[in-house]
Amino acid sequence: MNETKLRTPTSLLEKENRANILYTPD
Repeated sequence: MNETKLRTPTSLLEKENRANILYTPD
């Protein structure tokens, strides 16, 4: 997890997190 965090920029992680929440089926 640390490796992925270091590799992936925070902005990208935030964007993916938001997309995940938005695209998550209710």
